[in-house]
Amino acid sequence: MCNNINICEMSDIFKIGFIIVFICSNSFIPKYLKTFYDNNELKWHNDSININSVKNEILYYQNFTNLSLSTFNLKNIQNTEQPKISLIVPVYNSQDNLINFYMSVYNQSLTDIEIIFINDASNDTSTKIIEEIMLKDKRIIYINNTNQIREFFSKKKGVLKSKGEYILILEPDDLLLNNILEKSYTIAKQNNLDILQYYLMVGSYKNNRLWKNIKCNKGIIKYPKIEKFFFNCRYFNLLDKLIKRDIFINSLKDMTRLYNSDEFDEISDDDLAFFAMAKKAKSYGFFEEIGYFYKLTSSADTGHFTFLKKTMNNKWNEIFLKLFKTMNYFFVKTKNNREQKFWVFKFFYNKVYNYRNKLIFINKHFDFFNEVLNKFLECSLFSQEEKQQIKKFKKQMNEIKMKLEQ
Repeated sequence: MCNNINICEMSDIFKIGFIIVFICSNSFIPKYLKTFYDNNELKWHNDSININSVKNEILYYQNFTNLSLSTFNLKNIQNTEQPKISLIVPVYNSQDNLINFYMSVYNQSLTDIEIIFINDASNDTSTKIIEEIMLKDKRIIYINNTNQIREFFSKKKGVLKSKGEYILILEPDDLLLNNILEKSYTIAKQNNLDILQYYLMVGSYKNNRLWKNIKCNKGIIKYPKIEKFFFNCRYFNLLDKLIKRDIFINSLKDMTRLYNSDEFDEISDDDLAFFAMAKKAKSYGFFEEIGYFYKLTSSADTGHFTFLKKTMNNKWNEIFLKLFKTMNYFFVKTKNNREQKFWVFKFFYNKVYNYRNKLIFINKHFDFFNEVLNKFLECSLFSQEEKQQIKKFKKQMNEIKMKLEQ
């Protein structure tokens, strides 16, 4: 997500100054990025955002943390034959947040939705809570994985099961705010958008640390400029976005066709899915409204990282080898497309640097990592200034590796 359509910035979540300086430096962003965007006004947008109102709504749902579903006098909600939006919600040991999450959906003004819970072999009371919700809310579709699988595959199950016109990926410890479903659907329909993105708030119940995520200009980017936008100015995630179901389905087919599942992993799936959507979407819109609260939790509290820790704790060597192989794969496949090669480097720069403390595990593959970066240095599509940045990254990674080995 970008605070200016022309310049890409990374999320505040990462807090890695070097990446921000590197990716967002005006001197490093190619000159053509400053000129090719044509911004069309959306038919609806809100220029003034009431942050305090959003904070109050978040704090309101925070009060539900220790309550049971029976506390609420919930009305019976009938099944929706033709849902406007399918909410895809992977669940793993989410008992502490499910009530808060569901109530934020229950209170939405748009009711023509379906809520697809994919329970990934939880061993807490998540199953019981979902079953209680289903007694009142017939819009619920429940998928139960008997054995735990990668979170992305749970999302894929939900998407394939869905019937909605649009897809919205959610996490069960987060919140929907500000009647965002009705507002975003209305805007998406009025403008015939394949993807619509709104603001995301990030924070913590415990510390009440809330801040607005990187801001996006209101406006619409259309084909053929949309693919160049994705390759040069985007933040990798599937949250805070309405995505047309057919775009999502076709992107999944592309992933299956182009990327062997062994060539990417739990820390890359969502990113590659969004990359695939860049090649399918014909229109991408932004509007100024806060609609999603992303709750910061410790790694041990989230299903994604619990499974990652459980299955990959001793396999960081393997993970990084996959990243390097995929980096090399994309670099070769993109041939003479400068924008795509630039995207490949940014993507894996982020991944490798964000997990730099794990570099101690990749000793025997570090030569291969350097070989891949050498291909970028040999590429005639990059300027000398850009190659200096690549050399700087390469030097930093080698210094970190040497330091960890001491």
